[in-house]
Amino acid sequence: MTGPHPLIGLWRSAAGTFGAVMSDTLWLGADGRGWLESHSGFAAGPRISFAWRPAGEGAIEILDDEAEAGEAPDWQRVRWERCEVQTDTGVLQAVRECGADGFWCALQPLARVGDGEPR
Repeated sequence: MTGPHPLIGLWRSAAGTFGAVMSDTLWLGADGRGWLESHSGFAAGPRISFAWRPAGEGAIEILDDEAEAGEAPDWQRVRWERCEVQTDTGVLQAVRECGADGFWCALQPLARVGDGEPR
C-alpha cells in the first residue's frame, strides 16, 4: 500500500438525523492509536482506546487496551468494505465490516468526517 491508510481519520455513524439520537465516533490515528465512543441522546458512553494496524487489503487488526495484564496480545482482525448508506439527509459514502451492519463495535456503517483527532 502506498500513501496513508484509507481509514486514518475521524468517522461517525452514517445515520442521517438519527445520529442526534444515537451514534458512534471512531478515530484511527496514523500513529496506530485509536478510540471509539458511543453517544445517545442521554449520555456519551465510555471511550474505548485501542491500538490498530493495517492487515492487508481491506483489513485492519485492533488490539483493545483493556486486555488483562500478563495476557498475550490478541489482535482482532476486522475486514471492511466501502458502502453507500441512504439516510434521510441523502446518500453517504461509508465503511462497514464485511458481513455486518456496522464497523467493529459500532452498530452502523461509519462515514468519514475529518482527518484529525478532535480535542
